[in-house]
Amino acid sequence: MNTKEAIEWTEEQLNLLCQNYQIETNEQLAQRLGISTRTLRRKAKKLGLVKREPVTKTKQIEDLVREMYPNHSLKEIAAQANISWRTVRRMANQMELTRTPEEESRMRSRIRTSLIKSERRRITFGLEQRTNMKLVCNLERIQLRSKLKGYGYIVFKGNNTIYYPSELKRHPVREEHARKVGIKFAPWCPPAVI
Repeated sequence: MNTKEAIEWTEEQLNLLCQNYQIETNEQLAQRLGISTRTLRRKAKKLGLVKREPVTKTKQIEDLVREMYPNHSLKEIAAQANISWRTVRRMANQMELTRTPEEESRMRSRIRTSLIKSERRRITFGLEQRTNMKLVCNLERIQLRSKLKGYGYIVFKGNNTIYYPSELKRHPVREEHARKVGIKFAPWCPPAVI
């Protein structure tokens, strides 16, 4: 059977083709219609449809960069467009896009706030930080850990358990405060030497 005659075009498909041929890529439109791009091109030619300006992936990315540039960082735009941030910077320079000082300030503030929240969550769960930011997640707990370390308790970074050697003069009041903020205590058992 001849494949050219195998597809029966409905009125709805023809309307969709005519309305969107100028603004969508052939691949997108063919996918929406459930046909191959070759069939789409053949039918468009038969109907006399011509794209004035080719709709390309680059054009779509340029539109995305233009839309997101005022409120998003280069890395955020790059992740959304699936390209490198250097390419985003180059495209923004070519299009002569700029940000106002207020837009720049809002964007930086939003990114910093998001980064701080992420780092605080990591600290809370005892994970290593990904940045060198100085963060105080729970000031009272940090101060208590520091004081207890000064009294001779054994404190490990990223561990919520503080150890006390058997010869240490313990401080029950400090320990009670520490327990209230989630710190646990255990006797110190030095590792066996072989």
